[in-house]
Amino acid sequence: MKIEISYPQKMDVLEVLSEIISANPSIFSVKLLSVSPPPLLQDRAVLSSDEMDIISKGTALRKNSRLPFWEAVLLSCFDSPFILDHILEAAMFHNQAVEDWQILESARLNVESLRNLVMGVTSGEIITVSSRVCLNDGGTGHIPMLDFHCPISRENQNLVVSILKHMNVCDGFILNSDKSYHFYGKSLLTDEELVKFLGCSLLWSPIVDRAWIAHQLIEASCALRISPKSQNTGLPQVVARVTQSSLDDKKTD
Repeated sequence: MKIEISYPQKMDVLEVLSEIISANPSIFSVKLLSVSPPPLLQDRAVLSSDEMDIISKGTALRKNSRLPFWEAVLLSCFDSPFILDHILEAAMFHNQAVEDWQILESARLNVESLRNLVMGVTSGEIITVSSRVCLNDGGTGHIPMLDFHCPISRENQNLVVSILKHMNVCDGFILNSDKSYHFYGKSLLTDEELVKFLGCSLLWSPIVDRAWIAHQLIEASCALRISPKSQNTGLPQVVARVTQSSLDDKKTD
């Protein structure tokens, strides 16, 4: 089978979610979660002057290398003669979502109803969709999801496409998430397949967000933002679609 890339016009994350649900009639309901932005590091940890120096070094490394914040900070801990317990503890912070903010039955779900819910949230509230879906037979499945860290550019978009090809992902959507990319697949995964999917994607860290994967494994499910990040940003928008051709390439004599 041949993997093809297309570039849909003006398709946002809510339309993606609606299409995924329509393509999987076995889905009975989906769950939306409400989260608040995590507090700043200095607001949740009392850091020593030595630890503040580490944070400063990490911030400089992040600026120069474009590494994720915690990768840069933890790399800056190498060879430090100081006890850095507060930094290590802060790195474990897990932002717990408010469970079951909305459970939507697929039979009643459409783009308009999603848009009314998402655009009506209060300032500072972020709505995410859970990968875990309830099925008609009472079981569960997962919508494949990935959170990338690489900056927005044509070259990095091609990099994301290449990673998905190496992961044998044949059907899904790549979205501009404002600072990087999100991915949604159309073929549902089991609990076991989700762990393998996330573990495989971790091999491409930091292109794929390592900390995001860690938190999804802790939750045993994934979540991605489907609401605006702030009043100045819009919904994640599709930039490319990955599909699988139904015909093999024909060989000629």
